[in-house]
Amino acid sequence: MTKSQSDFEAEFRKQHAGQSHIEMLLEMYNHGTDEDPEIDYYSLDARDAWKWWQASREGIEVELPTQDEYDDPLSAYNAISDCKKILRTAGIRIKGESE
Repeated sequence: MTKSQSDFEAEFRKQHAGQSHIEMLLEMYNHGTDEDPEIDYYSLDARDAWKWWQASREGIEVELPTQDEYDDPLSAYNAISDCKKILRTAGIRIKGESE
């Protein structure tokens, strides 16, 4: 689960505080494949809210420096790779890369 999805679920719980069925609303199912897992929610309320959450983050895009901007290409490559992994985990798309 990405940080984005975790943040969404925390906000969803906050907005639905006191409702006994909140965990049922956030129960997920996987209808993708191992190569392309697409996780979704059973609840239409949670599913719709998640789609809106994702749409609100569509415009977030970052451009990372290239390896050419560093003196040591190997360490720069590793640093950039680590940054990309962290950003993807946070749910942020990287300019120039397809999903």
